[in-house]
Order: sequence, then C-alpha cells, then structure tokens
Amino acid sequence: SPETDRYSIAIVTADQSQMVTTATAKEEGYKSYSAAVFAVDGSTVSIICEADAAGTTPPAAPELSGGEVTCPAGATAVD
Repeated sequence: SPETDRYSIAIVTADQSQMVTTATAKEEGYKSYSAAVFAVDGSTVSIICEADAAGTTPPAAPELSGGEVTCPAGATAVD
C-alpha cells in the first residue's frame, strides 16, 4: 500500500539494476526513510537509511559506489 497512517510510500525503479523506496513521514514528529536495492555482478546489495532528524522530507536516495551502498548526508544506515 502506498499509504499508512503515518507514512506515504513511493517505489521508483530507475532501471533493471536498481529500485529506490521512500517512506515520507506525514507528521513532523516522525523520521522519514529511503532504501535501495542494487543489482551488482549477479547479486544484490541493499540499504535502509533513516533521516537523522524527524520531519516530512525523506533522505535522498542511497548511492552505489564501487559495489558499496551508502546513505546520503543527513541519514544513517539502519541495521
């Protein structure tokens, strides 16, 4: 579902090698999230990033560089 009580969900497939999902908080008291799955050399790598501060703006999409995925500035990876 693209909506919950607290979040708006968006799924974007840029191409067959990556998919990015955002969960945008509908209220200021909650943190927003972004996540990505990348196809790399026949396998997949993924990450979930949590905004460092609560708010209704999700973090930018995670990035893939040298086979490693990282969260953008202003976000931290969720274990």
